[in-house]
Amino acid sequence: MTARTPPVWLLAAPFSGVSWLAACLGRHPQLFVTPELDLLLADNVADLLDIFAIGQGTQGQGLLRTIASIEGQRDDDAGVREAQQWLETRRDWSTADLLQHLATAVAPRTLAIPERDATLRPMALVRLQRLTPQAQVVHLTRHPWEQGVLLEAWARERLYVPVDFKDFAQHPPQIEPQLPWLRANANIAALCERLPTDQWRRIQAEALEQAPVATLTSLAAWLQLRVTAADQQAMQQPAQWPFARPGPLLAPGGAEPEAFEPWSPQVRRLAAAVSLERPLPWRRDGQGFSAAVCDWAQRFGYAAS
Repeated sequence: MTARTPPVWLLAAPFSGVSWLAACLGRHPQLFVTPELDLLLADNVADLLDIFAIGQGTQGQGLLRTIASIEGQRDDDAGVREAQQWLETRRDWSTADLLQHLATAVAPRTLAIPERDATLRPMALVRLQRLTPQAQVVHLTRHPWEQGVLLEAWARERLYVPVDFKDFAQHPPQIEPQLPWLRANANIAALCERLPTDQWRRIQAEALEQAPVATLTSLAAWLQLRVTAADQQAMQQPAQWPFARPGPLLAPGGAEPEAFEPWSPQVRRLAAAVSLERPLPWRRDGQGFSAAVCDWAQRFGYAAS
């Protein structure tokens, strides 16, 4: 199996809009954009399946939906069952084998893969570089205030919240969105520093929201995709991406939670009132962002005020 082109990785911290970007790019006819695959968690399919089996979240569900779509042209519970069996019979495959199979199966379209959980783990990004040394990487950023407001609003309604989202220096441990924001963005930046400068690109979620045509056209051109008026129009219809809605009962996941969250007007207003200097609305002690978060945010182009 030989993939025609290396995949494109769409990387972002949790609640930074990577599923939104994936949905926009997923409308371009030269790309096959998957849900989150969680392939970077292990070196082989057997270990991936074992990790998925003990996970408490939605890990692996995007991979099952992708296989069901590619191998069976369906996104329903029957397709998910078939995809699970398909993976079980390939436990001896390496992650590289699986990735190459998926890339080859969708050719001549280019495979594009969004990831957020993997960005919290440096070894996962080392694995990314080892698996796909020629791949293009898109680093999507979002202002830490907006990201934090959305993450905290989602987390307060959940019984299970990943430990990566909690500050265990507080008692009892509290949701602290700036921790995953800092860890993920620093890890992605470190990956980009190891890559040739023409192999990665950083864009802001705010630019995608405020100037979608210009942002998507520029990104598509950088990815060496055709950009016609029809392509521009299609990319502005992310709701039409095949994975833009929750999956079937057996695998509803594959996109970050905010992609389906009906944010209240109050949450939207608070998220829009961005600042690097004011006390954080989710903290009880009146503290603001750490110096490290402020430093990285300004490196990414977010003003101090």
